[in-house]
Amino acid sequence: MRIELVQVNALGRADWARWRGIGLEARAPVGPFLSPAWARAAAAARPGAGVAVIRRAGRIAGFVPVHRAGRGGAALLGAPLALRCGAVAEPGLVCDPAQLLHAIGADRLHFAAVATRDPVFMGSAYGTASAWIADCGDGADAYAQALSEGRPETVAALDAYAGRLETAYGPLRLSVLPAAETAAAQAQAMAWRAAARRGPDPWRRPWAQALLTRCAALDGSDCAGFWLALCAGPRRVALAHVLGGDGAASLWFCAADPDLAACAPDDLLRRASVAWAAQAGFDSLDLGPGTGAAALATGARPLVWGAVEAHAGGRLSPPPRDDRSSGAPASL
Repeated sequence: MRIELVQVNALGRADWARWRGIGLEARAPVGPFLSPAWARAAAAARPGAGVAVIRRAGRIAGFVPVHRAGRGGAALLGAPLALRCGAVAEPGLVCDPAQLLHAIGADRLHFAAVATRDPVFMGSAYGTASAWIADCGDGADAYAQALSEGRPETVAALDAYAGRLETAYGPLRLSVLPAAETAAAQAQAMAWRAAARRGPDPWRRPWAQALLTRCAALDGSDCAGFWLALCAGPRRVALAHVLGGDGAASLWFCAADPDLAACAPDDLLRRASVAWAAQAGFDSLDLGPGTGAAALATGARPLVWGAVEAHAGGRLSPPPRDDRSSGAPASL
């Protein structure tokens, strides 16, 4: 086995085709956050990004997109913002941690939001988390019925919040913003987050802002970006950015008017986004982290987090955690 770190822009058409092909061979599409389009966008925004290319018997067997994170450290590309990270690798691929770290040039490699079946990282996990999923493959009505039967108290509360907003401002409606409005939407969303959040916000980092801007322009079948706006009459009350690809969508960024926080406009947007995702042809919507997302989910997918360190036999004591349910280290 040979592993080498290459710049993302050094990968050619054959490499990107192999990236996509590995997912098809495994009969498990990689989704938007492990797609070639995402890797290119994230690498363009994130300093110190690269891809560890794993070759076995002269054939590419896997890709591990990474970026530098602190002194001597590295993390999976896009952490801690991406809702899914990991290796794009052939099933059953066994990778020596020391060899991987040597290729990356790091003492340790943090990972979070990794699927439990990930062949490269599953042996180095320290903790678990959940991705909160809304199943919408059978349509918006089926999701609404499942939510009503499973969490009637959540539905009743959101209906009451919606009624208050509609009484004050007008009917609620969700729309997809055109490209000409996305820059202004991003600025408004960040202003809302700054007003509502105390303490550091990973989305305020320059590379995170650059990544969000780049993702708004993605329009491929493996990864496309959508800005969604929820309005009550003429008043915009919440904004979200969604990435979609391979039949799955992920609501990875959300912000709401802090003056209306008592009416949970962010959760109203999440609920409305499921209907949009169903209409757009997606089978599922990852609702993102948080208790609001958990209350609106009709399913959960297990994820793992941890770190790889060569002299610890591929395992590291737990890094400090931030407030994201993915368990991403706060230092990333």
